[in-house]
Amino acid sequence: MIKADSKIVRVNEKFSENYKISFKEKDIILDCRAKVSNIFIKVISEKQIGIFGDYDIYIFYESNLNNEKDNYKMKKIQREFCKIINCSEPIKIDVNNTGNMVRSIKCELQCVAEKNTVEGNGLIYDLKITGLIYTTYMSKCESYDKHSDSGNSVVVVGEQGIKTEVWQYTLDKLHSAEELLGMDVELIKQISKNKK
Repeated sequence: MIKADSKIVRVNEKFSENYKISFKEKDIILDCRAKVSNIFIKVISEKQIGIFGDYDIYIFYESNLNNEKDNYKMKKIQREFCKIINCSEPIKIDVNNTGNMVRSIKCELQCVAEKNTVEGNGLIYDLKITGLIYTTYMSKCESYDKHSDSGNSVVVVGEQGIKTEVWQYTLDKLHSAEELLGMDVELIKQISKNKK
């Protein structure tokens, strides 16, 4: 159960890496995808989380070695990554070091291949891997006012001006965070009104 002196914070961090890859002159890249294979976390301090792991790049291409027959092939490339996320609010440090202060981590990637230059009898492609790393962690609320309103609505403006309404609810001894996550927003608003 999450205690009332904690709150859950979500951080979205941009991910971007570029690579160059060579193909034969008649090879044509038809599609490329990127997928995280392994992702790990380490709380470095109250303000930083280390995220590291690896991901695979899958390239589907046509290798036109002779004009009479099409040959479709796949190339797989594995890459490692390491990111340090600076947290907007202090992480609640787990004294038992069980690692459960970071509640979840997820990474979604996209891959784009663009022809760059001709080199000898081949082509150099630029591979651009982009995406977001979503991290959710427990924050200690030192400035938290237990006597303030139990819930309020906040509009968060994220990437590309997308607005999201977030309902903040002060945890109490009657409801666990898991129970609140399973509730309808209108029910949470009603509970908040009844507490005032």
